[in-house]
Amino acid sequence: MSIFKALIECSDPEVKNAMAKQSAQVAKVWKGNPFVEEEIFPKISDLALDDKQGDAERADFTRVLLQLAGPLGEEAAIRLLLKGKSSEPSVMKSLVNDGSSTNVRLAAMAELVALIDTVSLSKADAVIAEIHELCGNNNWRVRHKAMKLLPELATRMDVDKFNERFLEGDTFTKRSQDNCALIRLEFVTTCVKIGRSYEESRWVENKIVKVIEEAAEEKNYQFKAVLLDAAPKLAPLLKDGNTLMTKFMPRVLEMLAFKVPNLRLLSAQCLGSIIQSGLCEKSYIESTLIPELQKKADDEDEDVSGSVAEFFKSYS
Repeated sequence: MSIFKALIECSDPEVKNAMAKQSAQVAKVWKGNPFVEEEIFPKISDLALDDKQGDAERADFTRVLLQLAGPLGEEAAIRLLLKGKSSEPSVMKSLVNDGSSTNVRLAAMAELVALIDTVSLSKADAVIAEIHELCGNNNWRVRHKAMKLLPELATRMDVDKFNERFLEGDTFTKRSQDNCALIRLEFVTTCVKIGRSYEESRWVENKIVKVIEEAAEEKNYQFKAVLLDAAPKLAPLLKDGNTLMTKFMPRVLEMLAFKVPNLRLLSAQCLGSIIQSGLCEKSYIESTLIPELQKKADDEDEDVSGSVAEFFKSYS
């Protein structure tokens, strides 16, 4: 312990910072020892919350600070990380909402699920509420990171609790109409992952299909295109085959004739995926989907016609 104190208090900042970045590993050895709370935590906390530190350094210290939750144990982690002093926000809340560094925020968010595991799900309401709120943050990197945490939470929460915390309001579901293309794509991927956790309760059919339909009704063609990404990816999770046929396929075919070339291209690619995967009945594929796609072989847009040509080269 004396060696650790000497290094963490060294006047040479490089030595001090190097020791600080190894503190979570050191603390694991002393798990349950008061030294972790009394000596290690205060020093790393000061470094992580000091906005005079370099951006990359602070992100590293933030990651280490939250990794101390395990060695601290449930009670101390709640007290030191999740409860603020008087009217001040908690350490966790301060870091995920840091006003000077997106990298600090992302570093803190990367440790939230592990923090939940340490304090237990039943005592992590503050963390779960924060993740939900961050899904709607005005910083696209933050809301993207927050949304990517949801599949991990779905493996830990029963479906009713998950729906209560993340589907009340539209903070999460509105990501299907996010102004960031990466987030719209990630929304579909996230729903697939969550859907696998809640397959028995038909979560995708009961909660997400209508969200995808609503996006498809928007005037913005980029929002409409979310359905084209979703249809082949969500279809394997749909227990009722009629959902794909009645909710998704009519819109996919409609978009194949849309005036915006890029939407026709995405629709053609969507149809190709559905045909190749055999997600629809063979009779429907042969009587409807193949003929409709063949019409686009002569599309005025060369990207559309080229994509269709490539598909039929490999289709058998």
